[in-house]
Amino acid sequence: MPCIRQPLGLGATVAVALLVLVGGCNTYLDDAANRTPGEVTDDVAIHTILKTRLLRDPDVGGMRVNVEVEKGVVRLYGYVMSEAARDRAQTLAAQIRGVQRVENRLQVKP
Repeated sequence: MPCIRQPLGLGATVAVALLVLVGGCNTYLDDAANRTPGEVTDDVAIHTILKTRLLRDPDVGGMRVNVEVEKGVVRLYGYVMSEAARDRAQTLAAQIRGVQRVENRLQVKP
């Protein structure tokens, strides 16, 4: 019987992209001696949720936005197409439970 391959769904594609992004990041290991396992886990969860929301938002274009999270503080770096997209990324980050503060360093670059 022939094997029929189906393309990955959006959820699977996003999950793979997040694993690549998180896997290559050492931000979570910085200052690990002064952080509890819960803090590290919370930061990873915030990062994953936010990156997924940014990628799904058609106005933000999450592929050009970098996210760092440390002890609940979210830092956004990269480029967006408009001031509205910059504000939207800030709002998406601030809405996530556990976020203490958002440092929006996104630059508008059409």
